[in-house]
Amino acid sequence: MRCLIIEDELLERRALEKLFQIYFPSKFEIVTSTMNGSTALKMLSQSDYDLVVLDINLPDMEGTDILAY
Repeated sequence: MRCLIIEDELLERRALEKLFQIYFPSKFEIVTSTMNGSTALKMLSQSDYDLVVLDINLPDMEGTDILAY
């Protein structure tokens, strides 16, 4: 399964990536991350993801706006 992590805080984003790699190595082959909503929307339009971990407070938009996508 493919996972996209949308989180603007670097340490939290890296921790989430590491958690998926350590605890779910056979379930999530690709863990991708980004730090802002506009990049996330581009990534969502270019690829399919099975799971999206979404921060609600992003620097350029609200995470709830991404949910509408």
